[in-house]
Amino acid sequence: MTIKKLQFKPLEQYQKQNEEYSIKVDEQQAKLDEAKDAYQKATQAYEKAFTESIRTGKDATAELAKLDTEVDEAKAAYEKAARDTSLALSAISKPDFDTVALVDEWNQSFTNEIAEQQVKPIEERLELARDLIYSALLDYREVKSLYNSEIEELEGISRQNKLLGKTSSLYMIHNPISKFKVYGKPGVNTAKGYMNVLAEDYNALIGGDGSGLKKENINYIASIKDIKGAK
Repeated sequence: MTIKKLQFKPLEQYQKQNEEYSIKVDEQQAKLDEAKDAYQKATQAYEKAFTESIRTGKDATAELAKLDTEVDEAKAAYEKAARDTSLALSAISKPDFDTVALVDEWNQSFTNEIAEQQVKPIEERLELARDLIYSALLDYREVKSLYNSEIEELEGISRQNKLLGKTSSLYMIHNPISKFKVYGKPGVNTAKGYMNVLAEDYNALIGGDGSGLKKENINYIASIKDIKGAK
């Protein structure tokens, strides 16, 4: 199951207003930058032609007059663009968003919505996992104790067999719980042993910081309903 991200619409509205404002400001700034660039280029062209005429001694009166006119025109256009940009920026409405209410709505309302729709089902699975583990350990302990009397009696028989020479050694009597294995590891014959192996498995598979937890590495259960036999 892929968890779908819920959209926080007030933040989207806030972002939209800021984006629209930024676009308008950028448009005005681009016009000013263009005029400034043209003025600088015209000035540089005049300065280059002037210094070249001095260096070579060539008469560049006509060319310099033309370039000087272009500088004046570019300067006038730049000054007009600067004036218009200033007026435009003062006229463009700045975002008037109640950011305090925005933060409050996230903290007091939207997070509750996320918790109810997305966090609660996760909590339910974690609680179910805990209950499943503890329930299984209770049954594990019960199975282990069910056959104590039989084991005790068989241990006595095994001792007699050795004393009577029927066997060359004392046969150990196994509790059926010894067949229990966790993640392929035998001999986990106590509840604490199981929890220790579970912790070892977590560290080996997932890592201490949890970064190794991948859906493909486990029997991923997306919902309580996915558990066999669940109603």
